[in-house]
Amino acid sequence: MEKVSDRGSLSEEAYLFWRKRLDSIRERVRKLIKSGGQVVAIVEQDVTRVYEGDPEKHSFPKFVHSLERIARNRQGIPVAGAFAYGVHGGNWKDWTRQVEEWSGPLVILPPPTECSADDAIKVLLEDLAGMSFEVSPEPEWVANMSTAREQTLNDRLASVDEEIGRMRQVREELVAHRRARRDFLKLAYEKGIAGLQDVARRAFEELGYLTEEADREVSDEFIVVHGDRRFLIEVKGHRKSAQKEDIRQLDESLDQYERKFQEPIKGVLLVNAWRELPVEERDQVETKNFPDDVEKRAKAIDVCLISGVSLLNALNGFWAGELTADEIFERIFGSTGITSFD
Repeated sequence: MEKVSDRGSLSEEAYLFWRKRLDSIRERVRKLIKSGGQVVAIVEQDVTRVYEGDPEKHSFPKFVHSLERIARNRQGIPVAGAFAYGVHGGNWKDWTRQVEEWSGPLVILPPPTECSADDAIKVLLEDLAGMSFEVSPEPEWVANMSTAREQTLNDRLASVDEEIGRMRQVREELVAHRRARRDFLKLAYEKGIAGLQDVARRAFEELGYLTEEADREVSDEFIVVHGDRRFLIEVKGHRKSAQKEDIRQLDESLDQYERKFQEPIKGVLLVNAWRELPVEERDQVETKNFPDDVEKRAKAIDVCLISGVSLLNALNGFWAGELTADEIFERIFGSTGITSFD
């Protein structure tokens, strides 16, 4: 005996076939509603063409779809609709029989925009099915009631809230501290007064040194002071190596300082060379920070050469407790030519 499904007189095989067809139908209806098409009914025919089997043995249904537009937007395009489908029984040669069974309405609605999907479903069930989801509000007099050990819970909650507030403040301070530390990474890629010169000055101040504006007749840079010693710094950022022009400008500033103040001052040239390259690719044979002619001139006029990355390394060593501020200053102040903290 042939197995019969619980869906009318359809066999299991036919039922599964039309179940797949129904999925296709639903998609077509969605497209109809979305596109605003004028088709209000669809009839699937010629079912023997798509179904493999004995047409005399199986019951071949015919689907009829009824589409109703519920709402349109201002452009006249439907945004919601409902459809139902009916199934003809009988065999494939007899399409004149009445529909044996109609489905209930299948409603397609746009997604809610002013409430959650759960709230939208509740509204529909309340309006269409008469179901109630109302919850009685708590009366004012209930506020004076309490449950067993409720005050203990309140005290614990207050303590937790206080701890959360404290930890939130600690977190904000840590985030700010991390941001300030990472800002010094500009030593490896910045250029110019607002970028490299500013972060270089703050780096020396982070080490505990004093900084002051250089006399405008001498230089547009700054002076670093530690104890009774000081040096005048020239800061440059380049896509390639340091240039002879950099050392020439510093040499002129040193001469101007000595003429105006009647005493010499130590000179330091800080260059962020090859600033667009990753750090590991810098200061190689083809990417020297300070070419030989620059280093030669620096030694001739007792100038210290230091790269932006090297100053960053000095800062990291200071933060890690591996270098002291005195050691860093002594190495810079007492060096002639290239000085490195790599």
